[in-house]
Amino acid sequence: MPAAPAQILSRPARGNGIVNRMTTAARVFMPADLRYDCHACGRCCRDWMILCSEAEAQRTLSRDWGELFPDLKGVPVFEPPVQMPEGRMYRLSHKADGTCIFLDGNNRCRIHEQLGSAAKPLVCRIYPYTFTHTPSGIFVSVKMSCPSAIAGKGRPMEEQREEVAALASAAARDILPTPISGTVRFTRKLRLPWTDLIGVQEVFDGLFRQRGIPFFPRLVSVLRLARLLSEARLSALEGGQAIEFCRIMGKDFAAQASAGQMIPPGLPKTGTRIQFRQFLRMFTLREFVDFAGASFFARMKLQIRFFTNGLRFALGRGEIVMRDLGGALPLPTIDAMPPPPAHPEIEAMFERFCSSKIFGQLTYGPNAGGQPYLTGIAVLGASCAAIGWYARASAYGRKSAAVEPQDVAEAIRIVDSTLTSSRIFFSTAARAVVAGITHQDAAERLVWAWMAAPAPVPAVVAPMPV
Repeated sequence: MPAAPAQILSRPARGNGIVNRMTTAARVFMPADLRYDCHACGRCCRDWMILCSEAEAQRTLSRDWGELFPDLKGVPVFEPPVQMPEGRMYRLSHKADGTCIFLDGNNRCRIHEQLGSAAKPLVCRIYPYTFTHTPSGIFVSVKMSCPSAIAGKGRPMEEQREEVAALASAAARDILPTPISGTVRFTRKLRLPWTDLIGVQEVFDGLFRQRGIPFFPRLVSVLRLARLLSEARLSALEGGQAIEFCRIMGKDFAAQASAGQMIPPGLPKTGTRIQFRQFLRMFTLREFVDFAGASFFARMKLQIRFFTNGLRFALGRGEIVMRDLGGALPLPTIDAMPPPPAHPEIEAMFERFCSSKIFGQLTYGPNAGGQPYLTGIAVLGASCAAIGWYARASAYGRKSAAVEPQDVAEAIRIVDSTLTSSRIFFSTAARAVVAGITHQDAAERLVWAWMAAPAPVPAVVAPMPV
C-alpha cells in the first residue's frame, strides 16, 4: 500500500425508506456564524482515503481514464476492496506522495471535470458538511479539518441553504444516519427531553457568544456550568425547571466571566496530565483507524507504534514523530513553550471550532460514541487544550519560539480530523481516557494549562502504565 493519507473518510450503511421520508420532510437548520466555500486547496484530496460504494466504483470504472489522461494509463483506479463495518467498500488509489490519483496539478478533480460533480463519490461531494438528524430536523455544520472552514472563508452558510439541503437529501438516500432520539442522555444517569436539551444548549451557546470577553474565560464558564449541572440533582426538577436553573446559573457565570473571575483552581493533577497525554496521542496515529484494511504484519506495526507513542506521551519524555508537523518533536521542549497569544484571529478560530461542534450536535450521542451531552462539553474543552498543545508543536516544527495563527489553524485541523472521522474515540480504551479528563474540574484545569497558563506544565517524572 502506498504512503497514502492516514485518515479514512468512510460512509455508514445504506439508508431506507424511513430515512428518506424523514429527510424530505425535515427542516434544515443552518449555523448563522459559520462560513465556507471550497477554495481548491486540495487538502481533502491528500488527507483522506476515500471509500466508495460498489455502485460508485462501477460508475467510476465505466470510463477509460488511461485514454483521457496518459499519466493514469495502467494505474489501478481502486485498491483492493476491504470489508468495513459498513460493508464491502472500495478505496480510490493514491499516488506515492499521498494525493488522490484524480487530483490534477491545479488541485482540481478530474472526475468532476469529466463527469460532473454528481459523479464524484458521495463523501467527496458532502465534505466538509455534516448532517445530524434530530426530532426538530437536520442540523448542518462543517468539519474544521478543512482549511477554508477553519479560516471562515466563503459565503455564510445560510446563503447555501438550497444546495446544502440537496446534499442532505442525497446523503440520506445512501446513508443510514443514526438520528438523535426524543430523549437525550444528558448525564450518565439522566435523560432530558430533546426540547429541554435545546433550551440548555441555548444557554451554553450564549456563554460562548459573549462578545468583548476573551475566549478563554468564556470557555471556562461553559465548562464550569457543565460541571455544576453534572453534579446537580436535576432529576428532581420537572418540566422546564432544568432549563430555568441552567439559565440562572448561566447568567451568574457570564457575569463572573465579564469580571475576569473565571480562573481555574490550578494546573491539572498528575493523573489528569497522564490521561490528557493519552488523549493527545490519539491524534498522532490516525492511520490506526485503517486496521480493517491492513495485513497482519501492518496491523502489528501500527499497534507497536500506537503503544510506543502512548508510552512517550504518558511520560512526557523523548520525541514523537509527526509527519504533519515536520518530523521529530521533543515533548519537554514543546511543553515549555508559551501558550497561544490572545490574538483576534486565534480567538475567532477557537470560536468557529466550538460553534461547529455545538450547533452541529457533534459532541454527544451517535456522533460521539454515545457519550452524554455534558461529557461532550467537557471533551470539547479538552479538545481546545489539545489544540493549544498541537499549536505549540506546530510552532516548534516551523522553528518558531511563539505560536502564531497559522499554528492554531494547523492544530485545529489535526484535532478535528480525528474527532470527526476516527473510530478511535468509540473504543473502550478511549472512553476510559475521556472519563479521566472530564472528571470534576479536570477539563477546566487542562484548558488553563495549555491555553493560558504563564508557567510550563510540570512533566511526569515516573513511569506510568499506558
